[in-house]
Amino acid sequence: MGSWRHRIVVAVVVAALGACGGGDDGAPQSHPANGAKGADDPGTPTSGPPAAESGGSHAVPHLVPESLPPGLARHVLEEYPAPPGHQLDMPVITVSGNSTTADPLGAADWAIITTKRQPSGLRGEHPVTVHGLQGEGGTSSWGNVVGIRSVRHGFNWIGWREHGYHVVFASWTLSEEALANLVDLIVVDTQGARFGDMPADLAYRWKQIGTLDNVVASGAWGFPSHWDGHDDLYDRPGDRPEGLGPSVSVVTYPDPVGDDMVVHRWLAHTAPTRVRGDAHAVLVDDPRGDRIPAGEFPRTETVIWQEAPGIVAFVNTVDFTRDEALQLVEDLQPASPS
Repeated sequence: MGSWRHRIVVAVVVAALGACGGGDDGAPQSHPANGAKGADDPGTPTSGPPAAESGGSHAVPHLVPESLPPGLARHVLEEYPAPPGHQLDMPVITVSGNSTTADPLGAADWAIITTKRQPSGLRGEHPVTVHGLQGEGGTSSWGNVVGIRSVRHGFNWIGWREHGYHVVFASWTLSEEALANLVDLIVVDTQGARFGDMPADLAYRWKQIGTLDNVVASGAWGFPSHWDGHDDLYDRPGDRPEGLGPSVSVVTYPDPVGDDMVVHRWLAHTAPTRVRGDAHAVLVDDPRGDRIPAGEFPRTETVIWQEAPGIVAFVNTVDFTRDEALQLVEDLQPASPS
């Protein structure tokens, strides 16, 4: 991996423009799902074994663009692949959906976002009380730094701090009142946040269907910071270190459990699209649309897909149109052996 610093810089600039989705020991721990994912889950790979549970980046496909605009050169930061056990105390995002429907995220959803040192960046609109502790709630995701699609209204959440963790309980479909009626079921301890014992009717319908661990706080481009894969940045050397010119990031990383795409889809809050034969790909458009005033940060596009069973890939472009970004994805080729 390599260019997460670049993506953090990009995300901070875009967030400042209102255009991107916002000291204790230990890091949030993920927890086993409380139910199996169904074959009809559109965010979940359903065929083939995990591609690479170990073996390092050599086991992960290395994709390179077939062609790039003049002046862009490959740039890889030196500190990755990450060493074993590397942790950045970044967010853990756990998504649940209604397992009784063909599309578990289609009608109802919720997620728990847990982090130690990196708050979500969500802006509270009013005070709330959770577990006897003061927190805040809101209906907007604008300006967050964990990769949630930015909307002014329609993203309901409750946040508080407990046992040294920043915890956010959020949903695209449930009202804040509904979240408030459920939040006391969440257990927060030294291992993180998770649902405790649920009433039988809730336990039957709601299942944990996706977890993304130790996510780099980088706008719409969240990915696990501890994997051993490939992360290439193509930019113009003269634009570094700010990274404000045209650029392309191409990432592939292993997802042995096979549930990362569920979380990417939840963060993007968009209907799946099809790229490279994957009908469940996620396209994150720049929320500013096609008309970006001169002098503002250039247009960004992010495409995330399952490249192969157990392998997630994504491309992030800066100063490319949507069609150009999608064509670049289609034209990716395996890197030549070095």
